[in-house]
Amino acid sequence: TDYFKDFELEYRFYRQLNNTVIKLPEGKYTYQLVRNYAEIVTVIKGQNKTATTIAVVLTIEGMHVLNSNIGKPPNKAAFLANLNRMKQWDFPPLFVTLAHHFWNHLCGHAESFTALVKKKVDQSEGLNSGFTSLGKQVVHQLLDRGNGKRILIDIKHMSVTSRKDYYTLLDNNPDYAQIPIIISHGAANGLHSPGLKRQQGSKVAHKLNPVDINFYNDELIRMAKSKGIIGLQLDERRIASKATLKATKRSTKRAKIMHYRSELLWNQIQHILEVLDDNEMFAWDCMALGTDFDGIIDALNGFWTAEELPFLADFLERHAFNYMKNAQFRVMANKIDADEIVERVMSSNGSNFLKKHFI
Repeated sequence: TDYFKDFELEYRFYRQLNNTVIKLPEGKYTYQLVRNYAEIVTVIKGQNKTATTIAVVLTIEGMHVLNSNIGKPPNKAAFLANLNRMKQWDFPPLFVTLAHHFWNHLCGHAESFTALVKKKVDQSEGLNSGFTSLGKQVVHQLLDRGNGKRILIDIKHMSVTSRKDYYTLLDNNPDYAQIPIIISHGAANGLHSPGLKRQQGSKVAHKLNPVDINFYNDELIRMAKSKGIIGLQLDERRIASKATLKATKRSTKRAKIMHYRSELLWNQIQHILEVLDDNEMFAWDCMALGTDFDGIIDALNGFWTAEELPFLADFLERHAFNYMKNAQFRVMANKIDADEIVERVMSSNGSNFLKKHFI
C-alpha cells in the first residue's frame, strides 16, 4: 500500500473544490483552504449572502501517510523526501499528529481501542515504545524553517514513552524553546505523572478516565507553560471513568440529558483549572474544543454533531456559574465570569492560538 500516493490524492481532492460554491437545500456553501491566520480573518470578514464560506485549516493525523510502502520499514531517503514534498505544498498543514492507532516506524503509540474493537484489532506492534532515529529526524524536519514553513507537532496518540522522548528533544534544543505543546483532541486522566498511580490535583480527579492515552497533571502543566493548547474531546469513554459514566444520572428528557452529560466535559475543565491554579498558573488560555467528531468516538449523549455545540456552550455555562460562585483561587486572575469561561473554551482560545502560530 502506497499511503503517500493516497495522501497526495486526498490533498488534490480538497484543492479541486476549493472556493467552489455548492448549492444545498439550506443555501449556498463553499470552503476556502487557508495558509495562515490572516486568510482566516479575510474569510470571516468576507462573509456575504451569496454563499457561506468555511475556512479550512489542514492538519494530518498519523505520519504513516509519508510511507510509500507500508508493508515494509520505510526507506529513510524516500520518507524524508515525501516529507519535504509535503512542506512545499501551497497549503501545508498547521500541525501533524505524529502517531495514530498503529506502528508507523517513527514513535510508539498508546492503546486507543476499547471493547469489541480491542478484541478484534491488534495494536501490539510498537505499542508503548518510544521514538526511533527516523522519528526524531522527522520531528526536526517538520520543525525546521529552512525547508518550508514550520509544521507543529501534536502529541495525541503518542505513547507515554514517546511523549517523554519528545519533551526531551524539545528541552535539549534551544531552537525549540518556543514550540507549543499541542494536544489536538485529548483529555486529562487525573493522575499526577506516570510513576504515581493515584488520581489527584483536583476535586474531580477521581471522576476522570485514568488511561495513559490521556494526559497527566505534569503534562498539563508543561502544555500550559509552553503556551500550548489542549482540545478537549467529546468522547464519553475518554473523558470519564467507567464508574463515573455508570453513576451519571439518566433521563428521557433532552434538557436533562444535556445537563448531566455536559458535566462530564465540565469535570475535565475543572480539573485542568485546579491543577494549573494550584501551580500558580493562569488556566483560561490553554483549553479549547477538540471534538473528534470525525473519529471513532462515542460522543456525549445529546451532543452528537457540531449542530449541538451552541447547546453545549449553554450547559457548560450553567456548570461554570455554579462552580465559580464559591471557588477560591491562588491566582486571582482565574476568577472570571462563567460566560467568559465558555467563550474562551468554545472560541477565543483556539482563535488566539491560530493567530500566534498559524503564520
